[in-house]
Amino acid sequence: MNVNIKNISLNQVKNNFIAKPRLANANKISAAKENPPQQNSSSVVSPMYFHPTFCGNPLVTKFSKLLDAAIATSSEIKLPPDEIKNAIKSCCNIKNFIAGGKDAKVYKIDGMYVIKVNDSGRLNLDGNFKINDTKEFDFLKRWYGAAIAEIGNVEILRNAAPRGIAIPAGVPLEITNMRAIKEHYTQIYLPKCAKLPQEAFNGIAHDFKALNNLRTEDDKFYAFDEFNPNNFLIAGNSIKIVDKLEKLSQQNKNGLPSMLEVFLNKYNKDIFTSFDENLVANRRKIFKKCIIACENAELPHINDVCGVISIKDSFRLVALKQNWDAVHAQLHQFRKTIPKMDERIVAIYKYLAEIQ
Repeated sequence: MNVNIKNISLNQVKNNFIAKPRLANANKISAAKENPPQQNSSSVVSPMYFHPTFCGNPLVTKFSKLLDAAIATSSEIKLPPDEIKNAIKSCCNIKNFIAGGKDAKVYKIDGMYVIKVNDSGRLNLDGNFKINDTKEFDFLKRWYGAAIAEIGNVEILRNAAPRGIAIPAGVPLEITNMRAIKEHYTQIYLPKCAKLPQEAFNGIAHDFKALNNLRTEDDKFYAFDEFNPNNFLIAGNSIKIVDKLEKLSQQNKNGLPSMLEVFLNKYNKDIFTSFDENLVANRRKIFKKCIIACENAELPHINDVCGVISIKDSFRLVALKQNWDAVHAQLHQFRKTIPKMDERIVAIYKYLAEIQ
């Protein structure tokens, strides 16, 4: 598709693309991989998902300070084993509960650290408490999934939301009633994500790019787990990644399809979103920001057949009739022929305003 980008301003581009979507036929296709269990839970959803309160236990305060010192000096924590275990136990209560799924539960220690209890949240403090060296991944500025310390089935992680208010991408796994899932998605997650600044998406894209360039010791490649949107946390005006890294044999796994899979295509790790005419405007905002972020970091547009499927599903959700192959060819052409990033981003903004 030949694009005329000369006679349109950047503000016009943004307004036209965001505010005036051309809607496809509302042929609502069920996109769920599996039907979630229907429970007699209320459809009323808490306006803020991540809101623990620190209990102020003196032992926990002492534990956090000594943990901070041990991490800074890569040394053992100067606290008796029994006091370490008691500090961890005192944090694992409903007051400090942050989130939990089938595999783990997370509790707040304080503004600096959280506790992740694996094995479905059944606490096991057997063994020795050890500090892990995570400096290898310091270049990942938005990743909070590294276990900086561990004992038994407990991992200590950095707190991705020190101010105590955040929501996961998509819908928390704890919400299982389908009506409640859709309410949370449409009333809480989608408008919040759509309002995030472009810089939030750019930051994630640059961490994707940095991870693409790193190899494991056994000559494999790292990737973030985009299969579960809840691994990405919206905290203030930024996005944090809170799960472990995946090891794959495939290179350049982190790309545009990964971003769209997380922020557009799924309610949670098991259920895909479906088309809704009323959601197109907000979804287009997110779609555009993902494409711009992908270009800002020069991420791969596609990486495999599954990636193409993810992108085509996003096209359906934002009601774009344009063929992906044509869009991909144009984006590739921009990357190839416009070396200055600022000029290229403007060209892509204008292009996105013209396609339907």
